[in-house]
Amino acid sequence: MTPPIPHSPLLELKDYSAEAVFQVENMLRKARRQKGLRRLPLPGVPAPV
Repeated sequence: MTPPIPHSPLLELKDYSAEAVFQVENMLRKARRQKGLRRLPLPGVPAPV
């Protein structure tokens, strides 16, 4: 039998409606820098109909 998961005070104060702290653009930029990848232009994505 697995032990119960302890209660976490970090999750208690989480505001799920708040804006994310991590921005996707920043995460991708840092990942490219760490992997030594250059930034390439991406093709546009068509809008849904």
